[in-house]
Amino acid sequence: MKSQIQRVLLVALLFFVWACMESKRDPLDASGPGQVIQNLLFAVLLSSGTATCESASVNGGGKCIFVTATLHSGNFDNSPANGNWVEEADAFCLSERPSTLTGTYKAFMVSELANRRASAIPINWVLAANTSYYRYADKKRIGTTDSARIFPSTLENSLGTSGGAFWTGISTIGTYGASASRCNPGSNWESASNAEIGYTGHLTSTSSAYITNGTMTCDSLLPIVCAQQ
Repeated sequence: MKSQIQRVLLVALLFFVWACMESKRDPLDASGPGQVIQNLLFAVLLSSGTATCESASVNGGGKCIFVTATLHSGNFDNSPANGNWVEEADAFCLSERPSTLTGTYKAFMVSELANRRASAIPINWVLAANTSYYRYADKKRIGTTDSARIFPSTLENSLGTSGGAFWTGISTIGTYGASASRCNPGSNWESASNAEIGYTGHLTSTSSAYITNGTMTCDSLLPIVCAQQ
């Protein structure tokens, strides 16, 4: 069945290339039939099982998001404890990156300090403006960011295909403002204690709960979300 679908898609692709050549148009011109060709190329890759979410660039542009398979406490600043949790969180994304992906990925988390924030004036923020993001698990589009580099309050598809809470530190859906709860007894994301709490999102929600799902104690073992740069 899969091979039959691939043949149909390839025949359609060849037809559009021929049509573009007859009309003397660039077959990759996205303003005309080229967009159809890009969509067909992505569909062929998807049906063949060889596409990753990074292949979404064939489908008019976009980036990839994945959820770490390994769980982590709220302490991302313990080796060394230098106050820069971002280094360890991003390194965790790199170590968890699926083998079929090749891009650079960073942690979809915030603090109010100068190492990573999304609200007000973004600092080292991981999402790009006006960009579509696709999830690694099944290549479905999660949503498209606005000029402020955040997703809308309702996603097209959830960040993950299974699971529950994940660490974010974000408590404000409209601006991605940081919560005061960031496993921060003295600095951000440096506690694995059940006496501290951190703000979480929800992996399978498409409502505002995807980013504002309440808190968990910092000894909880949760995944994080990693975004392609």
